[in-house]
Amino acid sequence: MSFEPVVERLLPESNYPESRVLVIMTGGTICMQPTADGLKPIGGFLKNAMAPRPSFNDRSSPAVQLEAYRNGKKIVLDSLRTPPSAYSRHIRYDYQGELPPLRWLRRLARRSFSPAPRLPFLLFKVGLFFHHKLFRGNRTSKVSSAAFEAFASPNCEPLAKVNGLGIDVNWPIVLRPTRIAELQVTQHLDTAHVACLRVFPGIRPEMLDSVLRVPDIRGLILETFGMGNAPSGIDGSFTKVIKAAVDRGIIIVNVSQCMSGFVSPVYGPGTELGRAGVIFGLDLTAEAALTKLSYLLAVHNLTTAEVSARMSHSLRGEMTEAALPNRHLLSSATPYGTGMSGR
Repeated sequence: MSFEPVVERLLPESNYPESRVLVIMTGGTICMQPTADGLKPIGGFLKNAMAPRPSFNDRSSPAVQLEAYRNGKKIVLDSLRTPPSAYSRHIRYDYQGELPPLRWLRRLARRSFSPAPRLPFLLFKVGLFFHHKLFRGNRTSKVSSAAFEAFASPNCEPLAKVNGLGIDVNWPIVLRPTRIAELQVTQHLDTAHVACLRVFPGIRPEMLDSVLRVPDIRGLILETFGMGNAPSGIDGSFTKVIKAAVDRGIIIVNVSQCMSGFVSPVYGPGTELGRAGVIFGLDLTAEAALTKLSYLLAVHNLTTAEVSARMSHSLRGEMTEAALPNRHLLSSATPYGTGMSGR
């Protein structure tokens, strides 16, 4: 008596094409193995490490190979600090952060990786999936090089969480598409003409001026104290350097060194920066501010004024738009050199 296996169909027949996910492995700890020179990525990871595992390769669909999934997009790479913020300007992806090699911590790595391919069908955007949470990619920062909770998004709740019952999506904060259109990919960022400078106690105006006089520089991300403050310097020399750079057409964006919160001209030093022409980046992370400015500077025919205006508005959900308090203070002309230190 011959036996024929019966495959139960969980879903009714459909005329719609089957959705698929493209997984691109660009490196990272998850696909590494030990070598004489330390851990290095290995070739054929998807085929050798994932295809044999039922959780990644359903044997009930023998005609479908893992390498054939192409409709969705997922990129796996290492040290995700800047890529999600950058690629949110380019295309919609789901990113996977770094993990221990799958060959070492098999259960942990599989649990962190296996839900990720299902998430692009729920949320069409650039996401970062790590440790059971899906973050909006351009709101994340890497907060640990050793802990498994390596990424955080202090100013934006996770888009989704994976638990034992399934995927819990935070729908109120999900930005949904309003129309169906052909995929457009931006292929260029102007990373050659932007810089990032972190303010520190004792910083000299000459240091700032040397950065702002790099040939052909077009923009600077200034990481300031607290809610957007920086020392004005003796006789306002620090602020005068900034004002001179703005007058030369250089765009300067103010972001906080703090993980949580935003910048605003609440305190005197921040107000002086605003009067000098500095743009307040609200709750942008430094990574998001840098890539956003690089993207806008690469857009054809945008003027300096238009780039400056768009830096204060959300393009891809990278910031929380809000009215700046004390905006009227920025329009009043007062001499520089308050002598106040940043908070």
